[in-house]
Amino acid sequence: MPNEIFFDNIYDYGNDNRFAFYAQGANPRILERLKAYVEARRNQLTRIRVCSYLYNNGALCDYLISLAHNGIVVDVVSIPLEGYDDRQARRLLDYYTRITGAQSFTKYGLARAVYDRMVGASRNCGNLHFYIFPHMYVRSARMRSFSRGTLPYSLHIKSMLFEYSNGSGAVALTSSNLSCRDLTKNELFFTMEGNTDALDSARAFYDDLIECSIPASDFDEAGDWMHYDIDIKDNTNVGVNAYIAPFYRNSPIDTREKIKDLIRNATEEIYISAEHLATESADDILGCVFNDRRQGVNVNCLSQVFYCDGMRDFIQERRGGFTNYYFQNPNNHQRYEIRTPSNVTAFSNMTRNIDNDDNASYCVNADVHAKYMVIDDVAVISTCNFTPTSFTYIPEVDIPQFDFIPNASYHGIYSEVGQMIFVRDEEICAALKNNFNSICAQPNTYRRP
Repeated sequence: MPNEIFFDNIYDYGNDNRFAFYAQGANPRILERLKAYVEARRNQLTRIRVCSYLYNNGALCDYLISLAHNGIVVDVVSIPLEGYDDRQARRLLDYYTRITGAQSFTKYGLARAVYDRMVGASRNCGNLHFYIFPHMYVRSARMRSFSRGTLPYSLHIKSMLFEYSNGSGAVALTSSNLSCRDLTKNELFFTMEGNTDALDSARAFYDDLIECSIPASDFDEAGDWMHYDIDIKDNTNVGVNAYIAPFYRNSPIDTREKIKDLIRNATEEIYISAEHLATESADDILGCVFNDRRQGVNVNCLSQVFYCDGMRDFIQERRGGFTNYYFQNPNNHQRYEIRTPSNVTAFSNMTRNIDNDDNASYCVNADVHAKYMVIDDVAVISTCNFTPTSFTYIPEVDIPQFDFIPNASYHGIYSEVGQMIFVRDEEICAALKNNFNSICAQPNTYRRP
């Protein structure tokens, strides 16, 4: 099949393992699916290109190294080590043996081991190439120091390109970071095979990304990456396989406008799932949903993070200086977590729009992480959240001094790196809607009245 989708849901792992950290990464079943996809095409594969926000999964690393040693060219791009959390070491559970290891690890410790293995292997294998893309993105002097490094890195994508000996290939994306020390969430893995337009845009994207990256063997972790110059090119990646990036002029805005056109032309229903759903104005994607869609078109929303004005209807507990929120399921009388954002305004706007829309519904589930939209008969499968932040492009940001980060300044482009695949496929749309509805039916899902 040219288009395939696979869902990995935490409910399939059993209640005893809801808070396990797997040695094979947050979603071992997606890693299995990725390996099976590659093995079924191994005889025709010539090159695999991987771009991953987090890359600390030893099982994935070892598999890619083995492919390189067996004649397949492997390119991997990720972020600097500074972007990994070095707090709260935990032990890892082996997905297959069900044995928990004796040693504890942080995300940073696991990443350092993987990076060292990749650099070492690349010195002995001409087919293996490992790059660092150190671009950070920030637009406000009031930004506080990020929990994983000083400032956030823009590389939020989890993407793959498979190239075949006959000139064809496949593009893929996953919502999962596939990283160790992430908890398992509800995720997806999507592949599109043999689409010439998708392959052309993927090849161009990886060439341009690697051109803006640094070989890991040459990368200086102590360098000044808050002042990282990138050449900007005209954006041509707005087709079936769209990439947004700081090196593509206005690419987040171009992709946003394409999605908004689909929303305005919808005649039946819209499904939206993401970790974060937020709106600041009628100009952003969700602003378009609530202000510009046709009358009578139903909108169904699902997110992990939620906030409404006051949060008065929820159980509140103070713990460690923070307020945690819960709702109680009236059917089983269990209480479940509601995850809330630190910056509440755009999320409150989202909920307020839902509450004032007779044709809109909203479900919240702490396990949601897959990002997609179904707009009538078109699916938009994304690595980006549907928030204003993900679809903003500012070609020049200059911050000489931060309010809360001493001795730091920033100059650069404000843009996330992400991917969205637009697919008109009845089976894929049906599968996404089924996934959406199955999560909404879970007991730990809060349904907005």
